[in-house]
Amino acid sequence: MKIKKILKRLSITIGVLLVLVLITISIALNFVFTPEKITPTVTDLLNENLDAKVSCERIELTFFSSFPHFGVKLTNGNVVTASIKGRKNDTLAQFDMCRASFNIDKLLRKHNLVVNNLTITNPKVKAVIHKNGKANWNIVKETGTDTIAEDSTAFKINSIFVKKLTVENASIAYHDFVTKAHAKADSLFVTLKAANTDDKLVFSTETSGKHIKFSKDGYRFANNLKAALTTKILYDKKNQKVDFDKSELKLNDIDFVTEGHFKRDTITHEVQTDLILEMKVPSLKTLWETVPEYIIKKEDIDVRGNVVLKATAKGIYSKDRLPLTDITFKIDNGVLKYNKFAGEIRHLEGDLHALLNFDKPEASILTIKQLLLEGTGVDLKGNATVTNLLKDPEIDSNIKGDLDLTTLKKKFPFAKDIEAKGLAHIDINAVFKSNDIMNSNFNNMKVKGNSLFTNLLINDPKDTIYVQTKKTELVFGRKAEDEANRKSFGKIAATDLTVNYKNQHNIKLAGLDVKLRAKKQRDSMSKLAAEIRLTNLKYSGSDKIRGVIRKASITAELSPRSTKGRPAISTTFTVDSAGVWQDKKFVGIKNGNYKLLVQKNRDSIWMPRGYVEFNNLYAYTPEFALPLRMEHSKISINNRAITLRNAHIFFGNSDVTLTGQINNMLAKKSPDKKVDATLTLTSNFIDANEIMAIMNTETAAKEQQPDFKQVAEHKLHDPKNVSNKKTVFKIPANINFVFNSDIKKLHYGTLDLQDLKGVLKVEEGHLKLNHFELTTLAAKLTTSLNYSVVNDRRAKVDFDLNLHDIEMANIAKVMPAMDSLFPMTKSFVGKGHLRMQGSALLNRRMDVIIPSVTSIAALQATDIMVLDGETFKEMAKTLMFKQKDKNTINTLNMEMIIEKSHMEVLPALVEIDRYTLAVGGMQNLDMSYNYHVSVLKSPIPFKTGVDIKGSNLDDYKISLTKAKYKYYFTDKERLKEKADESIINKKKDILAKLEFN
Repeated sequence: MKIKKILKRLSITIGVLLVLVLITISIALNFVFTPEKITPTVTDLLNENLDAKVSCERIELTFFSSFPHFGVKLTNGNVVTASIKGRKNDTLAQFDMCRASFNIDKLLRKHNLVVNNLTITNPKVKAVIHKNGKANWNIVKETGTDTIAEDSTAFKINSIFVKKLTVENASIAYHDFVTKAHAKADSLFVTLKAANTDDKLVFSTETSGKHIKFSKDGYRFANNLKAALTTKILYDKKNQKVDFDKSELKLNDIDFVTEGHFKRDTITHEVQTDLILEMKVPSLKTLWETVPEYIIKKEDIDVRGNVVLKATAKGIYSKDRLPLTDITFKIDNGVLKYNKFAGEIRHLEGDLHALLNFDKPEASILTIKQLLLEGTGVDLKGNATVTNLLKDPEIDSNIKGDLDLTTLKKKFPFAKDIEAKGLAHIDINAVFKSNDIMNSNFNNMKVKGNSLFTNLLINDPKDTIYVQTKKTELVFGRKAEDEANRKSFGKIAATDLTVNYKNQHNIKLAGLDVKLRAKKQRDSMSKLAAEIRLTNLKYSGSDKIRGVIRKASITAELSPRSTKGRPAISTTFTVDSAGVWQDKKFVGIKNGNYKLLVQKNRDSIWMPRGYVEFNNLYAYTPEFALPLRMEHSKISINNRAITLRNAHIFFGNSDVTLTGQINNMLAKKSPDKKVDATLTLTSNFIDANEIMAIMNTETAAKEQQPDFKQVAEHKLHDPKNVSNKKTVFKIPANINFVFNSDIKKLHYGTLDLQDLKGVLKVEEGHLKLNHFELTTLAAKLTTSLNYSVVNDRRAKVDFDLNLHDIEMANIAKVMPAMDSLFPMTKSFVGKGHLRMQGSALLNRRMDVIIPSVTSIAALQATDIMVLDGETFKEMAKTLMFKQKDKNTINTLNMEMIIEKSHMEVLPALVEIDRYTLAVGGMQNLDMSYNYHVSVLKSPIPFKTGVDIKGSNLDDYKISLTKAKYKYYFTDKERLKEKADESIINKKKDILAKLEFN
């Protein structure tokens, strides 16, 4: 009984202790070692010891979720390495979630970190070895030996071992710029289990991945590969050797068995490689299963034949070397026969062998000894040899045979949506080097034979491939020669040809006749020349591009690369009519021809030089929604620039003639690319209202695209249906144009401006006039102006106006804002000289928003008449003028400041009747005013003043007062000193800024 009681008490004690321990752990995890405290501490510690920026959204210790072991959970981690040589910082690694559980007992007692389970979710790794040999994952900061101090109490970890690693949905990129090796993989899943002893490590793994790519030294060995590997790996620690036996590898749904070993040399660090990869089931039926189901049915078929697919890699792998690789692929006695279809492949043979020698690239070779395909509707034979495979491949290929696609489609179970009809005969032998093709050296290219396609139709909707032709013939070698052209080596003739490839290129052609020949050059390099005739070509491509050519004759010469120059294409082109569309834009010509030389520049971009000439050109673009028509002209093209010479263009009611150069017109569009030009512009008539309307963003959206016929028939020479409506318009931001302009007549608002001359600039979204001269309402106007758009309904203008000899009553007609700011001008008869400088906002109708006007102005006039008016009559009566109805103002000099919805008239000298007056005051936007007139000289022997106030011109009040301005216009220095110096300075400053004498 005592023993039972002791055991009971002991179990209760242990249980209580266990509960206390669990409570203590729970309190520690939830109140002491919280994520809010651990996360910044750990990340700061890592950033102090690593040459990288480490961040983690949350780090927390776990126990209950990883029971019976302690664990750690990290969320949204990120490691960014420092930039190298000015490059942007690179993300070395990042993950959504990382969980790890470890044995706390071994860690505390033996200082061994044993990770029982490590799981990483959605990791992304970018591993880079730079050209200087530095790896971006070497991020541990170096510590100098003099700074290391022995600390017997420091906690050290003797070893780290991971028992199980799970990687979910990883993305890995590896770039070694030293060895020029590059690899990528997506959707990578890895499960790795490990067992550790003193002398060996044993791994078992299941790994799968998609979109795998691998290249080395510019050679691509894998592209978009899908792979899965199940294997057991033994690592011999003493000999540093890795062995794996009978591992299963699946590449793009083909099962392989692989075995071999890697052994690392501890001195040279080179890896001795010995690998064998072999098809698991060596039969044609296994290979047949990889054919896509959408092409042809794979069921209910008898497939016989043997397949050998084997690859070996033996030799040294290092940063400078790759192992010798041998690949063999054979098909023997292949037969394919459907049980329910008459079609069969009676004989299928193939024999391919490749040897890749990276130590001696010139010894690498690919041989297709035999390719044989005989059966219902098909009889093909071929062979090929590629020597010097890894350096300068030289290809010698032969293919000969016949295809009856109509029979093939009827007697084989091809997918229902695939169409195939017609006959094809092929007999071609080609011998060439790949570098000759790349460098356009056709002298060493040898092609002979012929191919004939009759009533051909191939339609594969899944891959969007469509080819149809009534008859297409390709002839090469001696068979291509005829009495008319003994130097021909090739001919292409096509009738009713239609081609559609992935909806990116769609071509329809009624007739095509091409003759090819090679022209010998002095430097032994040959030119490829062609004579081309085509009828009724229709093309549509990506980016909504369409093209049409009715009839054309083309001669073209392709010059190869040589020591004297870069590859070039020289062409001449004669066309009856042609048009090109891109979305709503189009350009077309009638009776045109061109001569162009297109040459590859240092950036490997083909650039044109030459000219285009035509009788008529028609164009349209939504950005300038008026159809354009250009009469007979010749346009020169030099790289990205085009040159116009007296190009006469009609659009809407307007016509212009342009001469000059436009740069970057043919450059690839990008936000930083500007189209700039310096042009001479002459015009008989420009309808500015019409141009503003079509460049207005709201109006332009409603414009309907005209068809080609509308543009071609648009031959308006005399303006009709001219509108008087103005509207805010937007200047394109990516063009910088300078026009030296000479315009006979320009319609703006209700005004007809004449003889406009000056420099007009369009740049950075602004319209600028520089010392522009024009004639309006019998007055000469000189102006400098800067126009820009604020938004769709507002614009801003900075102006400098100089009106010479203008009728005073017409000032408000030229500048309607003056009707509100200076209404008295309508009461004057005579000519004056007005200058204004300032800025203003314009409303949607291009009218000045009066409260926004900020300006200075000056007016000079002589011998002007003041018309009858109630205010003038009352003032004349008060001052006892001789003529109470009309009076001549001998001299009128006024300086004005316009701001804050009013105009301030600074004291101005006025000579009228027997009086010399000084006039000044305020004119408000609401037509109210407050003026003062000081009488400086009069029949009355003393100076007096008159105040004139009113809410409008008909509502006024006149009263006598002191002369406020008597000190501003006197020769006596003593009296001048009493004048307000700030007003005098304002008058002088205005006259100086306006350069008014």
